[in-house]
Amino acid sequence: MSKKEQNNTSTDYQYKALFDNSTIGLYRTTPDGKIILANHAMVKMLGYNSFYELAQRDLEKNGFEPSYPREHFKKTISEYGEVKGLESAWKRKDGSVLFVRESAKSVKNKQDEILYYEGSVEDITDKKIIENQIQESEEKYHQLYSSMNQGLALHEIIFDNDGKPVDYVFLDINDSFTELTGLSREMVIGKTVKEVIPEIEEFWIQRYADVVLTGNPTQFEDFSKPLDRHFYVSAYRTKPKQFAVLIENITERKKTEIYIKNLNRVLMAIRSINQLIVKETEKRLLIKKACEMLVQSGGYRYAFIILVDSSKQLELFAECNLDSQFAQLIAEIKSGKFPNCYVELWNSSDKISVYNPKTHCNDCAIAGFPNEDIVKFLVGKLENDDKIYGFINLAVKPDFIEPEENYKVFEEVVGDISFALHAIELRQKRDKAERDLIEAKEKAEEMNKLKSNFLANMSHELRTPMGGIIGFTRIIKDNYKDDDLQELAALILQSGSRLMETLNLILDISRIEAGKLYEEYSEFDIINTTKDVIERYREEANEKNLFINTKFKTGSIRFVNDERLLYQSVNNLISNAIKFTNTGGITIEIFEEKEQDKEFAIIKVNDTGIGIPESKLNLIWEEFRQASEGLNRSYEGTGLGLTVTKMFVEKMSGEITVESIVDKGSTFTIKIPIQEQTAIIQKQIPEAEQIAKPYILSVEDDFGSRNLVKRILRDIFNVDLATNGPDALDLITQKHYDAILMDINLGRGMSGLDVAQEIKKLPEYNKTPIIALTAYAMAGDKERFLANGCTHYISKPFKTEELVVLLRSMVDGNK
Repeated sequence: MSKKEQNNTSTDYQYKALFDNSTIGLYRTTPDGKIILANHAMVKMLGYNSFYELAQRDLEKNGFEPSYPREHFKKTISEYGEVKGLESAWKRKDGSVLFVRESAKSVKNKQDEILYYEGSVEDITDKKIIENQIQESEEKYHQLYSSMNQGLALHEIIFDNDGKPVDYVFLDINDSFTELTGLSREMVIGKTVKEVIPEIEEFWIQRYADVVLTGNPTQFEDFSKPLDRHFYVSAYRTKPKQFAVLIENITERKKTEIYIKNLNRVLMAIRSINQLIVKETEKRLLIKKACEMLVQSGGYRYAFIILVDSSKQLELFAECNLDSQFAQLIAEIKSGKFPNCYVELWNSSDKISVYNPKTHCNDCAIAGFPNEDIVKFLVGKLENDDKIYGFINLAVKPDFIEPEENYKVFEEVVGDISFALHAIELRQKRDKAERDLIEAKEKAEEMNKLKSNFLANMSHELRTPMGGIIGFTRIIKDNYKDDDLQELAALILQSGSRLMETLNLILDISRIEAGKLYEEYSEFDIINTTKDVIERYREEANEKNLFINTKFKTGSIRFVNDERLLYQSVNNLISNAIKFTNTGGITIEIFEEKEQDKEFAIIKVNDTGIGIPESKLNLIWEEFRQASEGLNRSYEGTGLGLTVTKMFVEKMSGEITVESIVDKGSTFTIKIPIQEQTAIIQKQIPEAEQIAKPYILSVEDDFGSRNLVKRILRDIFNVDLATNGPDALDLITQKHYDAILMDINLGRGMSGLDVAQEIKKLPEYNKTPIIALTAYAMAGDKERFLANGCTHYISKPFKTEELVVLLRSMVDGNK
């Protein structure tokens, strides 16, 4: 997340918390009657279960005010910009009526168009009921007098000899009045208001006198400075010269309204600054526009920013709405003399400081600052990446924002502008960064090439000895009948094969990275290949007390493709099934299916494991992804298995799908078309032929591999051996060979490709097959060998029958 997004998120979160937790109903509606925001108090007040249910109501068609048309509300707010303390009757969801007091204002854009109405609503049903009852019957009034929640007081107005109202007496108050005002019965009964509150403002007396003189009740909201509280007041005449006052303490509501109003302004300024720092590339314009936004949009009293160079000398200055009293301070800053607040902040780890001008600025050029509409000076250090760019100063008005929230917002402003100054500086270094990036890219490409060469060499060095191990083990297994040797040979073959599979996965990862897969076609039985995979996992399944069942609806399904692709695909599915199954087991089902004129082999791997949530079914095919992710994931793994499986299945022109239910299990289905068998694979090798053995030359520097090839082929072919290039070139001049087996890495001197190219220069060997028999099996190796003298390719370790079939087909083809 960018710093800009973090700032917006922080301030939006503060606004939302206040909005949601307010006990006053808060809303936002559009002029066309749509409800776009309402807090919990509002939803509950109107009897709805959620905001989304409330938002279905169209205020233009079916508003809440049965006695107060919405058009009148819109007209009033359009003329005066706000509706203040409006009392009306609303309907709840269930049709019951409640009385509310509503204050609202219109919020406009820069074109003076109304965007929405924003307001607060209080449930005054109890107050209205009480008020009406008081007006209807004084007897009922006395019954409710002591138990009501609203403060109630009876007064008698005092006139001077000229008939001018000058004071009023407290005749009686209820307990709620004491609770709401802090004035007890002992303090007020029988006393005048000026005796109780000497600083009482005159407008209170005048308003109440108007009620007594005219008989007209009144309602209003106002602030009592001596009591430091906001009140909503309903006053009406009870007797000549007497009146009753019903009060509510609305201090918290008023604070909330003021806070929201000011916070909205600040948030708008922050968003404007965030847009500014993205677009502006010149420091002078950046700080000038930022000051203007903070004052004009944000509501701060004034703002000024200074930028300094590395020697702390003034570099740039910008201000907005700055008073003339600051002229001396600015002059001192420009001359290089910093005020104490700058010095302290420069040497501190803090980002901002807060000062009271009446107590903290006595030794400053603005000492004795007389402006009463400023309660705090905010000073921020513009710093990013351990570099100080300068300072920003703001003046805060009274009741602007709660101090703690104000400081958080200011710190965000400081961070935003610091980041912008840093970003401008970074742009000046962009060319160098781009050059460094190009250089780094070239180095990375070089390292990637070195890695590929390393993998290719490792492929050769590991496959070559493994070829000898597996090959000689097969000879032991095929030619020696001793039970112990047979068992040991079988174990060596199984372990060796497993090791080779792991090796292949590691060394062939470059194929996936390059997005290239080169198939090696052969004929195999899908059933047998699947059985081979199953046998690998029986012991592991037994250790977890899991069953492995099979349902093969046919005895054999012959298939021509790259067996490794299918083997690895089934292997990955069964491995995952065991990994993610704790009870029950795995069932593998194979059958044939016909669609129109095409036949398909279907392989289903079903488990009783943990299952996959529906929302994750598409995710599991992505690289490095699992249904369980993060630091608390339940299962280990790279997350590549299913990605590779899907790739392999699609390479076989098939498709793979999954069905899963959480806690019940999953079923993965592979569907592949059964292709016609190639003529070469179908061709049966005669058990014996009454002809002379063809001559084969094997060029191989590894002792084990040389002897393995000779032992495999000696009963079918005449095999000569050469350990290097010169020996091979000497032998081909003495005898004509029907085919040549060529290792690529022959140690020092000529490589296998060098030898192959020299052989092809001889007219008598122009059409002789040369088979690259090599441990080089990385992506692109086969193509490179075939393009440089070799006609065929087999990777080590190889299967005996694979080599024999290929040699026989080539020799027969040359007859």
